[in-house]
Amino acid sequence: MRTVDRQNRPLGLVRCSTHKLFAVILALPWGCGGTPPGGTFVGNPGEMAVRLGGGPEPSVGRLSMDVTALTLEDCDGIEATLPLRQQLDLLGDDATVALPDGRWCGISLAIDGLYIEVAVLGNTQLFELDLPLDALHLFTDAGLVVDGRAFVLEMGGEEWVDLLIQSLIQENLSLGPGLGDKLVDTLIAELADNALLFLDLDRNGRVDDDERSQGPLATAR
Repeated sequence: MRTVDRQNRPLGLVRCSTHKLFAVILALPWGCGGTPPGGTFVGNPGEMAVRLGGGPEPSVGRLSMDVTALTLEDCDGIEATLPLRQQLDLLGDDATVALPDGRWCGISLAIDGLYIEVAVLGNTQLFELDLPLDALHLFTDAGLVVDGRAFVLEMGGEEWVDLLIQSLIQENLSLGPGLGDKLVDTLIAELADNALLFLDLDRNGRVDDDERSQGPLATAR
């Protein structure tokens, strides 16, 4: 992690590459937005947006993660792992992963780290962190029926960004390699252990109040 001059920080690029998904007899490419061009999956595929819980945070300047695989477990305990290569901009409108149709009791994302820029102390300092988040797991005993529907995966609770900022201040804003390992583990655990999956009725990629009131369809455990 390092401090960055807010006026001169590097903008960087959010990459999103077309990739291929292979599972048993399925081998169909899709694009960044999660919709396979020129074709469909077997059945009626859906999509899953990925967001940080609690809604937009003005202190967060960038938030992205690299997704390397999607693992689906049916309700008989049979798993299929689908290799991916997507970088999701979690503050943008296209942070979605396509979900093949079916009834799933387990959904897991393999992740190659979470990148976040967060401003602290009245936006006078900007910190960049690469957190070694490696997976998000969701489970439901009832089974999640995709059938063309849209969902939102929320990671972390509503207080996660506040926890991050307060932790940085308590660490004297000096969190770095070899320092604060316990804190890093806590931040990652808070993200993963509070992951929830909601139905996205209006397909806007966010959990609205009425959608939240219906409760999550799957949770971390």
